[in-house]
Amino acid sequence: MRWRTMLALLCALLLVAPSCLAFSDTAAALDAADILTLTLNGLKVTQLNGNDRGREALNSFLSPLAARVALDKETARLALLADGAEFASLALASGEWPDPGTMPHRALEAVFSEALPALYEACLPVEEPPEPEERSVSIRNLGRSPRRTTLTVMPEQFAGAETALASLRECVARLSVHLPHAAELNAWMSELNAASALTLKRLEGEDGQALAWQLTGSIASGGKDVRKLTLYGGVKGNDAYVSLKLPARSGKNSLTLTVELKDKAGAKKNTWTGTVTYKRSMNGEACTCKDTLKLENEHDGGERITGTLKREYTAGGIKTVWTLTPSLRDDGGGLTGTLTLKKKHAQTQVWQASLNVSLTAGAEQGESASGGMAEFSAGALAYLTRYRDALPEADRRLLDHMLRTDAWMNGTAVPAPQSYE
Repeated sequence: MRWRTMLALLCALLLVAPSCLAFSDTAAALDAADILTLTLNGLKVTQLNGNDRGREALNSFLSPLAARVALDKETARLALLADGAEFASLALASGEWPDPGTMPHRALEAVFSEALPALYEACLPVEEPPEPEERSVSIRNLGRSPRRTTLTVMPEQFAGAETALASLRECVARLSVHLPHAAELNAWMSELNAASALTLKRLEGEDGQALAWQLTGSIASGGKDVRKLTLYGGVKGNDAYVSLKLPARSGKNSLTLTVELKDKAGAKKNTWTGTVTYKRSMNGEACTCKDTLKLENEHDGGERITGTLKREYTAGGIKTVWTLTPSLRDDGGGLTGTLTLKKKHAQTQVWQASLNVSLTAGAEQGESASGGMAEFSAGALAYLTRYRDALPEADRRLLDHMLRTDAWMNGTAVPAPQSYE
């Protein structure tokens, strides 16, 4: 979960950042664009756990490199460049690259605006619909609900609500892109069924519209691994609160997911905060993954986005923390600036890097979709071979070792200096 985590943090930030713009037309232009182009260059490792020789070797290799990603609704084109010349490219189809629909806010919006309302409509008695119950409750980040309507969903009704179930599975798939054990969770959801009657509550806002939902009962996957379900929350504009609890009906296995999103608008500064906390206990092994986001958009003669995006992952009693710190500015046509990425493993700051980034509407002139992974790998390998062959032998051996293993990313002191003298 090393390079993948780094890319996930970067994609999450750059998909969220345009929505934080509020004082110019750039956000609307980026949102309306058929193609977005993300450019990364100037990557420099500034700290490598005291391994100065390895850091210098990596920076020498990285300095001429750049990456460019062109994203549209169907594909993504990744290109690698050295000194401005492209040497490898890769086309990815929809579903192989993160898109805005996988972001927590949009995935949750689909759950509470599509899946649960569809289940409610499918199970609502036509002849004798239930009367709303006057009961006031405050919902975190969303406001107060003065009344609620309660439905009983029988197992056969749940199984028959195919549209609602399909929507719910799709929403979970979107959200789980950012979570550990995504494949297992989606496989579990693929055979989802009700193990008992479920209770579905529609909590209204002051305007009579659905403000939040609650679904409780017992569910299972393929008739086994029965879990007690509590799904509660909703989405209101850019704010959200969701709590999902899935403890096993017997034994100690459990899964919980909590999402909180809050948007605070001001005259000259907007603040967007969010946390996604995932906890899982399975057969005696526990892990926790917590993503924390805080972005500030300040208008000081031009829009500027600063803040942090952090992932804390704990497994086997060891915590690893990734932190991405942006400093982005609206330049009138998109977002440009710098990012700092650092990693702490088991209380040790093991490495830190910085790079330049830009996000603009439209594609670079002459760009088109390219080949698959085999062609991409061949182009990358050819460039690497030309580069390393031009190095002195000691530097070549050092670079080979640094690129062959990522142990240094967890703080391992590699390479041993005597191996390369």
